[in-house]
Amino acid sequence: MLGKKRLVEFIKITNSKFEISNIKKIIIADDLEKQGIGDICVYLHRLRQKLIYLNNPTFSILCRNNAKIDLIKQITKNIDFWNIQFIDNWNHTNFAIYDLLLINGNVIDEMINYLYKNYYTLFLNEQFKASIFINVVTLKNVSQISDKKNIERIMEEINFEFIDSILERNGFPVLSQNASSRALVVNEEERSWANLWLEKTGISTNTSLIILLDITQRREKMLTKKNFAKLISWFCSFDDTKVLLFDETSSNRFSYIFKNQVTDLSSKIIVAEGLSIRETMCLIASKYTKAVIGPCTGLMHLTNDIYTHYLNRKIIEEDELPFLLVYTGYQNKYYNPWHWWDETLVSTIALVKSRGKKKVINLNECPNNQKLLKITLPVKELEAKMLIDFISEK
Repeated sequence: MLGKKRLVEFIKITNSKFEISNIKKIIIADDLEKQGIGDICVYLHRLRQKLIYLNNPTFSILCRNNAKIDLIKQITKNIDFWNIQFIDNWNHTNFAIYDLLLINGNVIDEMINYLYKNYYTLFLNEQFKASIFINVVTLKNVSQISDKKNIERIMEEINFEFIDSILERNGFPVLSQNASSRALVVNEEERSWANLWLEKTGISTNTSLIILLDITQRREKMLTKKNFAKLISWFCSFDDTKVLLFDETSSNRFSYIFKNQVTDLSSKIIVAEGLSIRETMCLIASKYTKAVIGPCTGLMHLTNDIYTHYLNRKIIEEDELPFLLVYTGYQNKYYNPWHWWDETLVSTIALVKSRGKKKVINLNECPNNQKLLKITLPVKELEAKMLIDFISEK
């Protein structure tokens, strides 16, 4: 125990010498256990905001979750900035060669024990040069973090600081969630593949493609099946309009839509089965896409970031931007759509109760505080007609 306390003192001394200009090699230890696609999009965005102040450092992500590593590789494909080395085993890592070690709350205890066991002698001889800070990048506000108590305890015991605070103290404030800095690249070759894929399903120049998303890890974010089916039917009622759905597991999960319809909609609905995240991104980016609508989910974050890139690079003009809409409501006591959708390209509506009645309101009408929790209702109470009425006005 005494040795670990001395290790912490060594870490404090090393951290006190932190200089941004000296950072050439960075390693981030984070197993990304609870992060879905949307979390990882914001994670990468806020990480980029931190690293943008540094002079092109080389950096590695140490993640023992290979599925999350594959997800990040797919999301960041074609982006030169994200030249990441991925490491999946702590024992394959020489922490002593880095200038900066960022660790997330879920691995801090384990990391301190690991450093004590494997690097104590280097610390003792002042040969361990990496500054060590906490890196929480999904949400800046500590009160929103699920492992808050663990992080607060560690901060109190070890006196670790968030890298955000260090940057701000050195005159480099972490930027706001600005849409222009959130960009993912689907290149022309990939977009051509998507266009051809859709053309083989019967899509033509005159077709308006409406993408309705129904993929999320949490059922409480989604419409009921009945209301989702009604929304699909409404879009299918328009001439020269087709609806694209994603069945990522090829589980025939949309069969209920075809069974319960009076009119045969099979010629109006395209179900993309078994696609990778990258292939899904490509279809979202197609030249035929006129709207992407869904719950507060990862694919909507990917959509926002893809079209941010297209606007930034003038690949499309603003009047060519598809209609992007997120519908949301109460999820948990920490959730606030402002944290996810402020300053994005996406229109966001929330289901609320006002004067005893249910209605949807725009994000700019939502209070950005605890009051929102008192008025939001679960998405399962959102009726298709309410969505249709809102969309019809656009």
